[in-house]
Amino acid sequence: MSLVLKPQREGGGNNVYKSDIPQFLETLSPQDRQAWIAMELIVPPAGVGGYLVRAGGMNGGAGALPEKTVRSETISELGIFGWALFSKEKVVEEQGNVGWLMRTKGVESNEGGVAAGFSVLDSVVLVDG
Repeated sequence: MSLVLKPQREGGGNNVYKSDIPQFLETLSPQDRQAWIAMELIVPPAGVGGYLVRAGGMNGGAGALPEKTVRSETISELGIFGWALFSKEKVVEEQGNVGWLMRTKGVESNEGGVAAGFSVLDSVVLVDG
């Protein structure tokens, strides 16, 4: 099972991964389950990895990597955002697919917060093959 269960609220964290999901769902009421969404994990080929760069100074001269650069096997999370405006009676207006955010982190981490230092913002590169 390559899924992550994420709570639908701001702030991130509190994700439930893979084989922990069925047991976790049993602890929730049917109403509370509606506040969670299951997403498929994006798993890159083994051995590709990447460099995670965090804010910091430079160590060395021209061409040197920032001192907060770490080489790691990575996994990414792609968030696609939409919005909705509700009144008490109905949906007033809504729009899907208004933006996206890619976060990348080391495969050993089960958290993904950028501000908390678990992941870094990333860009998408599509490769055929």
